[in-house]
Amino acid sequence: MESKKLVLPYVEGLDNAASLEEFSSMLCNATAATKVATLNWPDDFPYCPECNVRAAWCDKGLGILYNVKGLDLRALAMSDNGSVWQDSCCEFFVSDPCDGTYYNFEMNCIGTLLVSKRKSREDCVHYTAEKLKKVKRFTSLERKQVEINDKEFSWSVGMFIPFSLIGIDKYHIPTSLKANFYKCGDLTAHTHFLSWSPIDAPKPDFHRPDFFGTLELAPKPASLFARIIFPLMFICYICAVGFLCFGHFEDMPDVATTIFGIPTDKVVHFSMFFPFPLLAYATFGRKTKGRWNSILFILAIFLVGCILGIATELGQGLTDYRSCDINDFRADSLGMALSSVCALIIDSIRHSSKR
Repeated sequence: MESKKLVLPYVEGLDNAASLEEFSSMLCNATAATKVATLNWPDDFPYCPECNVRAAWCDKGLGILYNVKGLDLRALAMSDNGSVWQDSCCEFFVSDPCDGTYYNFEMNCIGTLLVSKRKSREDCVHYTAEKLKKVKRFTSLERKQVEINDKEFSWSVGMFIPFSLIGIDKYHIPTSLKANFYKCGDLTAHTHFLSWSPIDAPKPDFHRPDFFGTLELAPKPASLFARIIFPLMFICYICAVGFLCFGHFEDMPDVATTIFGIPTDKVVHFSMFFPFPLLAYATFGRKTKGRWNSILFILAIFLVGCILGIATELGQGLTDYRSCDINDFRADSLGMALSSVCALIIDSIRHSSKR
């Protein structure tokens, strides 16, 4: 039995939604609905209400929205950590990415919530009221007890779950999670047990992390700097280097021939080519995955820069107002080598922060 996969888009500000309408709008604009419709025990529990889920992530946590249409409406559990699974209920189970445990978030149709950290169905620790307050809840129904059978109802519930409640450091967010979405109603008139990812068990049992599907967290969209500012800076830099290397300047002011004993023109060449690896890395290399891929990328940047330095020297040698000087190329290469080391340090810090 193959488990399912779902890509969760990044939605900036998802944690700031103040109402079900705003929360629903943000999720509906970002992702399509996914059906929670697997009948794992069709012979004993054939009823299948319509249920779909939308999920996304932001810097602070996960947002999950359920839309349900089906027979019966039951909400008798009014106290958190009560028997919400017996009511018209939607659930989200997710594995801790580090310690082998899992978390179950179960909410009935009026917003009563049960949350615990578990090693198994029996071995668990329920969250305190203080922790439960950190889960932002949304529901389309009035918060009061209700039990109506054999009539069709449509309703929605949503949860925003901070990463801190599921064992994730917001500064070290994994690229994927193991999880499952459920719809149940143990004591409704039409008892049902639906899942998103299939469960191969002889009787209803949602506490099966071995059958969790995969939630892939889509990459966070590039910032304004990454999308526009850095590319513009890189283009302007290349144009400036070309202008300085091949411009025909007359009546230049007198300057010192050396700076700290180093020929001034060599200091200029060092300074001109120093930004190349850093700007190239900022523009093209930030999405490189894997430490070794990044190292190879930075090495490639350095080699491309050396080729550029050689080309400018050869080009200058073809003019009647510039000369080809191997020492200029050495200054270029030294500037780029130092800059490449800086890029490697920055990249090392970036990868270490993701561990």
